[in-house]
Amino acid sequence: PSILIIYGRRRVGKTTLIEHSFQDTLLYKFEGLEGKSKQNQLAHCLYTLSKYLKDQNVAKLQLKTWEEFFDFLFEKTRKKNIVLYLEEIQWLAEYGSDLISDLKCVWDNHFSKKKKFKLILCGSSPSYIQKEVIRSKALYNRSEHIIFLQPFSLYETFLFMGKTRSQFEIMDAYLAVGGLPEYLKYLKNESSTYLALLKNSFHPDSFFFNEYDKIFTSSMADNKYYRKIIDLLSHVRFATREQITKKLDIKSGGSLSSILEDLTLMGFVESVIPLGANQNTKLQRFKIADPYLSFYFRFIHPRIQAIRSHQIKKPELVLPYESYRQWLGFAFEDWCRRNAFLVAKKLGFESVSYESGSFFRREDLESGFQIDLVFERKDRVVTVCEIKYTETPPGKKILKSYLDKLERYPKKKNQTFQRVLISAQGATPELSQSFDRVLTLADLFSH
Repeated sequence: PSILIIYGRRRVGKTTLIEHSFQDTLLYKFEGLEGKSKQNQLAHCLYTLSKYLKDQNVAKLQLKTWEEFFDFLFEKTRKKNIVLYLEEIQWLAEYGSDLISDLKCVWDNHFSKKKKFKLILCGSSPSYIQKEVIRSKALYNRSEHIIFLQPFSLYETFLFMGKTRSQFEIMDAYLAVGGLPEYLKYLKNESSTYLALLKNSFHPDSFFFNEYDKIFTSSMADNKYYRKIIDLLSHVRFATREQITKKLDIKSGGSLSSILEDLTLMGFVESVIPLGANQNTKLQRFKIADPYLSFYFRFIHPRIQAIRSHQIKKPELVLPYESYRQWLGFAFEDWCRRNAFLVAKKLGFESVSYESGSFFRREDLESGFQIDLVFERKDRVVTVCEIKYTETPPGKKILKSYLDKLERYPKKKNQTFQRVLISAQGATPELSQSFDRVLTLADLFSH
């Protein structure tokens, strides 16, 4: 007998993974209802159980506690080898601890004595799963497997999208919507990512138009500040904690920290701290991390009313190709910074201890000066990366800007600077001579 805890953000593929893995077993699935009371949840579970048992009378039972429900379920399945699957457990439990406490009693007294019994606890609120399930004293040391399911990596996206698509197209898709399989499905069968986005973003019934609101009915349904912070960051690209506190009238202490931690766990927000600064620096900034949300706020959100009233007749006019490619360029810079470990691996120094991140100083904030990715390595080498995502190899005209950044970077004694260009399509021969290494998409895709 074992308990499996599987959690992750909405659309990451938890349900598909579970149902595929246990397709040859007797799977009893009970799904939580958003925003419903305990009695509604219990009634729905009894109705579901009546279907599994083919007994309509079960749906008519009146139970008051989860312990009663699980006791009843055990008695009815005592002689069956079932897998008990609780889906969206944060809704079943109403974000509280009663369900987990009651489940602990029945697990200890009954379920744990069934030799092949499996209990799956699944949810799309990582913060709830971590605080109320994984760290719960009720289930302490009782979970055999814990999976925090993540979106596809770039290589997994390549396998999912198909080997007939170019690396450039697959990277476009990854930058536009991230590694969520449900999102990638809408891009997979069109001849280009751009065309798929045109077809699925600018109609009132389109998937990417409606997905934003649906996000707030699952992963972020239990706190009004989640949506408010996302909306704020859509207008202020790099917001300080003070700006968030002031705009939303929320305390800057534990409450805000907890909300920002939740949003970070779910992959919607990230904290950006300049290289070399400590975690408590006032230079800390918060920004939207989720690719889909970035796309939504850049191209869809400004046109909500026009889309709802069917005024968008030519989507290519509201998603101009050149603006789209420019936006992808910024998205690629963010991707390289978030995947610094992969860049280090491809450059061959992953075994050397290093710190990585963006570099900017307080005096640089107004001027906009920033180096997107720098590695401060323990072997006294500073790897400074220039990042370009263009359809053709860049030429020498980008060199002056890069050399200016190098000149402004603070230098220490006995340091060596490694010049690196990360460019989707490589570089022209005259430009490549000015860099020690050039990484291309082919390098980043290699497994």
